[in-house]
Amino acid sequence: MKEKQRTLTQNRALHKYFEQVATEARTTGVTFSDFIRLRPKFEMQWSPERVKEVWRGVQELMYGKKSTAQLTSKEIDQVYDVVNKGLGEIMGFNIPFPSIENLIEDYDE
Repeated sequence: MKEKQRTLTQNRALHKYFEQVATEARTTGVTFSDFIRLRPKFEMQWSPERVKEVWRGVQELMYGKKSTAQLTSKEIDQVYDVVNKGLGEIMGFNIPFPSIENLIEDYDE
């Protein structure tokens, strides 16, 4: 059975995740340069695009796919698990993958 391609809703959630990670990373003061240990050290801040670069690197290593549009729904979940675990270990925070439930909880707070 062919795996289901990721949905437009998943794509929107993915980009929301990139924004949330970038915001949290900027709040913690860990720069993108610290994360990737650039030499010479350039002070580069996190952005959704840089989070997506990290995501794409992981997905390419895992599945050989360059575009998030090529991922299946299951692969999105698996790449998220690896990226979120890595960011958590290095930067000390965990961002849940955006869902309707998460957005409602954030709105209620």
